[in-house]
Amino acid sequence: MRTWLAVAIGLAAFACPVCRGDIITYTVKKGDTLWSIAKRHRTAVPFIKQLNGLKDDNISIGQELKVCKGPVKIVVDKSECKLRILSGEDVLAEFSVAVGKPGKTPPGTYKIKTKLVNPDWTHPVTKEVIKFGDPRHEIGTRWMGFGNGLGIHGTNDPSSIGKSVSSGCIRMHNKEIESIFWAIPRGTVVEIRE
Repeated sequence: MRTWLAVAIGLAAFACPVCRGDIITYTVKKGDTLWSIAKRHRTAVPFIKQLNGLKDDNISIGQELKVCKGPVKIVVDKSECKLRILSGEDVLAEFSVAVGKPGKTPPGTYKIKTKLVNPDWTHPVTKEVIKFGDPRHEIGTRWMGFGNGLGIHGTNDPSSIGKSVSSGCIRMHNKEIESIFWAIPRGTVVEIRE
């Protein structure tokens, strides 16, 4: 495996955090939209917009666009507390993360089902719903859920990163999940390994 990007800190630092792999040039055809191009290449519209410096969804016939071919896959290695974004066997991005306490983050293969900005948080013990902005809110600015109350999210406790301390979810630094959030579509495979 090649590592194209060891750590991503934010969009200002690089053009596209998860488009370091298979980039092609696509010529826009009659009837194309950014959405149809993204779907055809199994990528996300924000990938295409960021990679081409597009401010809106307007494209024209004959226009050449750089397209990062997908799909990408997220692999979480619990033993290393690492989250990697892969295209094929190429590691496109790697992040230190917090994972669940022993027995709390079940290994397996999942898919991203929900994506939320400034999400509310349901406390795993009390089941109280805590609104975003409440000082007791713990999951940061982004949520990518993959089922059974589990997901990848930000954190209000950056010192937890690199440790096995959560109730089962994968915690990332807020700036790091914000930098990849727009580029990970629903349906992206999440593989959790021991």
